Amino acid sequence: MNKTVNINLSGIIFHIEEDAYGKLHSYLSTIKGYFSESEGRDEIMSDIENRIAEMLSEKVSDKKQVVLMADVDRVIEVMGKPEDFAGEQIKGEETKREQPIYSSTNKRRRVFRDPDNKILGGVCSGIANYFNIDPLWLRLALVISFFAFGTGFLLYIVLWIVIPEAKTAAEKLEMRGEDVNFSNIGKKVEEELHTFGKKVENWGSEVKNGHAVNKGKDFIGKFFDFLGSVLGGFLRVFLKLLGIFLAILGMILLVGMISSLFGGTGFVHIGGETFSIRDGYSMLLESQQQEWLASITILLFIGVPVIMLVYGGIKMLLGIKTKNKFVGIGAVVLWLCGLLLAIVLGNQVAGQFSHAETSKYIFPLSHPKCDTLFLKVKGDVDFGYEHKRWGKHMRVRVNHHDVLSSDSVNINFGFPELDIVRGETENFEIIVYGESNGKDRKEALHLARNIIYSISQSDSIVEFSPCFSVPKDEKWRAQQLHVEVRVPKGKMV
Repeated sequence: MNKTVNINLSGIIFHIEEDAYGKLHSYLSTIKGYFSESEGRDEIMSDIENRIAEMLSEKVSDKKQVVLMADVDRVIEVMGKPEDFAGEQIKGEETKREQPIYSSTNKRRRVFRDPDNKILGGVCSGIANYFNIDPLWLRLALVISFFAFGTGFLLYIVLWIVIPEAKTAAEKLEMRGEDVNFSNIGKKVEEELHTFGKKVENWGSEVKNGHAVNKGKDFIGKFFDFLGSVLGGFLRVFLKLLGIFLAILGMILLVGMISSLFGGTGFVHIGGETFSIRDGYSMLLESQQQEWLASITILLFIGVPVIMLVYGGIKMLLGIKTKNKFVGIGAVVLWLCGLLLAIVLGNQVAGQFSHAETSKYIFPLSHPKCDTLFLKVKGDVDFGYEHKRWGKHMRVRVNHHDVLSSDSVNINFGFPELDIVRGETENFEIIVYGESNGKDRKEALHLARNIIYSISQSDSIVEFSPCFSVPKDEKWRAQQLHVEVRVPKGKMV
């Protein structure tokens, strides 16, 4: 067990081991003494502390909240020790060849706007520093695109707003791909102070020769900097609102899905009526084991992305930028498990539809007294909807006729197809064809024969039910019904 202390480094609070704090404090004190004669000592120390705080922030996470001695050692290794660079000044080129390898471990390039070599906003010079090319070529390309395509100016403004300006010495070193250690930071600050001194000395001549132009350039630069800050503020507000929306949407979907899976709450809408996911299980799946497998599959395959939607929305709302790789990896693994279960379950369900059969039923039609047969659908079919739910029973009705419903006996599934064709005999005929799938031909034929459909006749009037049904204890296997009315030559319907 090690004692820890809280420190404020560059405005960031760190929990750090006491021994590690002592070493870090001693290191910063040594660097401060190293630059004691420098005019920009305070600015140098501020930049160095900013860089160290940035590096330590990368070392902590939700799983590891304390800065350890090893973390401080790594920071010192990357930033460099004062004695190494002091020796370099004494030994000259010989020491330069013996410079420790850590100086190259902190090299990385980042895109910034270059304020030191800017003509307008420093966009071209900043990008040129990143790619290590002459900014002249980028400026020429933008000018050509402006006159040739009219997009150069707009592109420049967008880049000006999006790309941040390199303000600190560490950012300017990163912009050029140089080592971000305390020695280079100190040199950069001293170099900027020297440049600033020259500008002050030449201030009188600048006012005399080109003050109006420089003032105009400064005004344009400040205007677009202000515009960028305003747009950045709107963007932050938009991201927070988007985070609220995603979090609420994800929670609604998650609660609805869980309630529908385990509580029987309506989740799927058909014609204005709601049905739970479990309502469909009894119609499709063969066993309770398959139902549990389907529930787990839905939770993993759909629930995990919904949870990550809520997680991402909360992070956007709170402005959390740290990434937890364990959360991402865990979510991907769970989703892949859900995908695997979905493939297994889909293969099992597909096996229940592997064969198709058709049954045939000839309706015993009495010969009408006249040569015309009148066909009628029971009830007035105007396709108006009526919805009811009671207990465990559900119903969707089309003008008082069940289209999708369940009771203790039957389940109504849908509309039959009706065709009128020329007959080969002298009498009217009505043939009913039932179609169904099944795991084998025997089951498919059994399901096709068990389709329930009502036809009634009163002399020359034949009434057809607007929908067909199947027994409640049988599964849905894409049953269909086709009614064929055969009309002999010389007669009509």
